[in-house]
Amino acid sequence: MNKTLISVIITAALLLGAILSAVLFAGCCKAPDGISALEGMLDGCNKKSEKAIVSNFFSSEFSGSFSSCVTPDDYLRKCGITFDYMYDEENVTEKFYLIGTAAEDDDTKEVNDLMSSISSDYKIIEAYIAADYKDADGNKQTAMTTVTFTAKEGKIFYIS
Repeated sequence: MNKTLISVIITAALLLGAILSAVLFAGCCKAPDGISALEGMLDGCNKKSEKAIVSNFFSSEFSGSFSSCVTPDDYLRKCGITFDYMYDEENVTEKFYLIGTAAEDDDTKEVNDLMSSISSDYKIIEAYIAADYKDADGNKQTAMTTVTFTAKEGKIFYIS
């Protein structure tokens, strides 16, 4: 009976530890507001879908036409994002994707706090985007760029 009681106590403690770890992990891994919109925009560029791209921008903030776009690179350029490899027309993009976001530095935190204090829903986010592509020799390559964008209500407001 003593062994059973000890087993129950240890099991309860482990269960409690697992629950607390899950709660802390979920809180730490929460993506900044607007990240899903950036992922949706990248997916839209991969699929060459104007509708999917525009639906991730806040209201009618996206201005421009995709009529001249042919490749995923063209669509991404219209959104204001480029990679160095895109300047060589022999390189062929396979896929764009989000790697992650940067920790909020002091300057960004100060601006985001200021915007929150004036009851603005804007948030500045720095994100890392990668692209898989094939070079002129057919070798698979990966490139990365950093993008700073402003999100509002879970949508992209401005990309810089």
